[in-house]
Amino acid sequence: MKIAMIGQKGIPALYGGVERHVEVLATHLARAGHTVTVYARTWYSGGRAMPEYQRITRMLLPSIHTQHLDTVTHVALSLFHALFQKYDVIHLHGVGPALLAWIPRLFKPRARVVVTVHSLNREHPQWNVFDRVILRMGEWAAVHFAHQTIVVSKFLRTYFRRDYGRDTTVIPNGIEMSKGLPSPQALKQWHLEPKRYAVFIGRLVEGKNVHTLLRAWRRLQKERPEALAGRSLVVVGDESFSREYVMRLRRIARGDASIIFTGWQEGIPLRALLAHAELLVAPSLSEGLPLVLLEAMAYGIPVLVSDIPAHREIITEARARFSAVDDTALAARIAELLTDRAWHEALGRANQELMRSEYQWKRVTEQTIAVYHHT
Repeated sequence: MKIAMIGQKGIPALYGGVERHVEVLATHLARAGHTVTVYARTWYSGGRAMPEYQRITRMLLPSIHTQHLDTVTHVALSLFHALFQKYDVIHLHGVGPALLAWIPRLFKPRARVVVTVHSLNREHPQWNVFDRVILRMGEWAAVHFAHQTIVVSKFLRTYFRRDYGRDTTVIPNGIEMSKGLPSPQALKQWHLEPKRYAVFIGRLVEGKNVHTLLRAWRRLQKERPEALAGRSLVVVGDESFSREYVMRLRRIARGDASIIFTGWQEGIPLRALLAHAELLVAPSLSEGLPLVLLEAMAYGIPVLVSDIPAHREIITEARARFSAVDDTALAARIAELLTDRAWHEALGRANQELMRSEYQWKRVTEQTIAVYHHT
């Protein structure tokens, strides 16, 4: 099959769970013998170099690079280009891109249109009332214009069935089990030691709720310094149309040398920061099925997550969850996990076994191909 992926910022994934999802899925589809084209934004993917990546064709097109116009302009231009290609499947990623799913349905009726919903974007705090109305329309479009709609969690399936009366197909994100740990050499640039730091990885936007994590960490430094015992908190990521929020985070962290901002990382440094962490904290206010969480669990890393539906689906142990708006509760959970070594080790083992048994990219790829064939 000839498959087009549209809606993601691009590949290789510099940051973003959707971008990482598309990169790995497209790679597996290409290995299975399919012809895959991933549409990428020039500002994200670095000009017109490297037209092919991992046997995937990269189609670089421009966009109007602002918070409100970046996605819609790139998706519109990508779909216009796709109309003149011989694609069997046009696969849109996200509820924003789904708004334009009517274009291939109307003007390219022989192509099968598939939408994957990765999260309920309208719940993210950075959007205003008008934005949320538009994104709600994108949800409606995802289940009315597409031939098939994929969601990454059971929670999302329940949501679309309840609010729109439409069935969707659950295909979760996957992971690739590592045969070993990456070298910790990359950690030296931040003066980090393996298993002596907690980590957050993601976009620094308000919906990721990093400010609650920073406040919890500073509370621990003040009230229970013995629990941290010289450990660091590493914040991996940077702004995404959110400069004021990042400045707010740096103000919270000011004066605390144990809080380290690394900016965006990729490749070996990113894998090292994840694989050698003592724990990962995911404090988001809203998620679909965060890929970085699965990747951490695959390394056998204990994780603490906010008590939201998407996280409850993966982390069934209530002790490993906390109220997303309560930095006191998060501080207590971090202290408990760092001081109770038996729980720390048991949680890490359970996480790794769950990933090994339930979340494999091979299965995700097979299920996605089945959707393409039955659309």
